[in-house]
Amino acid sequence: MAEAIGMMEGAFFVPKTEIFAWINKTLKVNITKIESLASGSLYCQIFDIIHPGKLSLSKVSWKAKLAHEFINNYKILQQAFLKCNISKTIEVDRLARGIYQDNLEFAQWLKRYFDLHCGGRAEAYDAVAKRGGQEPDLSFAEGGKPKSARPITKPQTNSPAPMKNQGTSTMPRTEKKPLQQLNQTKENKPVSVDSIKKIVFSDTISDSQKIVQLKGLFGAPVTEVTNTIEEEEKLNL
Repeated sequence: MAEAIGMMEGAFFVPKTEIFAWINKTLKVNITKIESLASGSLYCQIFDIIHPGKLSLSKVSWKAKLAHEFINNYKILQQAFLKCNISKTIEVDRLARGIYQDNLEFAQWLKRYFDLHCGGRAEAYDAVAKRGGQEPDLSFAEGGKPKSARPITKPQTNSPAPMKNQGTSTMPRTEKKPLQQLNQTKENKPVSVDSIKKIVFSDTISDSQKIVQLKGLFGAPVTEVTNTIEEEEKLNL
């Protein structure tokens, strides 16, 4: 029987609003989400209308909220399919996880099967009495899918930490003039530029004395000091 309902048949283009209206009227419930069908209990009762006595509604869990309770309902439905020689595959894992498209397509298939084989039995069927007065608990579908559905987690990626700016400065650098570079003793004590010029350009002391005095100031050869002073003079021209 199942093979007669192909995927391209009009049954699989029935909108969910029509599915809701059909199930709510037939079973005296109030579903507004396709995911509410994931427990399998309402599928079982629809099948009980089509084939009375082929499944035991007393074994159906109307308050099912957990995955193993959903699966138990689908086992009952599968056994009824076998009794009626229905070869339709029930994708238990996907239906029980509340996957929207799978539940929509199964509900569309079941409605078409219902229309073909139920006849007028639905009008005389007392859905509430058949459930023993129990109301199906559909709270598991709050938020759009059953709480038992496997959560989708995003893979974590270890992004490298941004590198710190080490050893760099945003402050502008200023170049030192030649005499400013030389104007430090080994003990890091400042020396007056005027005192250097006074020694170098003095006419009253000999060159040897100039060398001794400059070495006393810098501890550097007099030629280096003299060249530095000449560079300074060129910069000031």
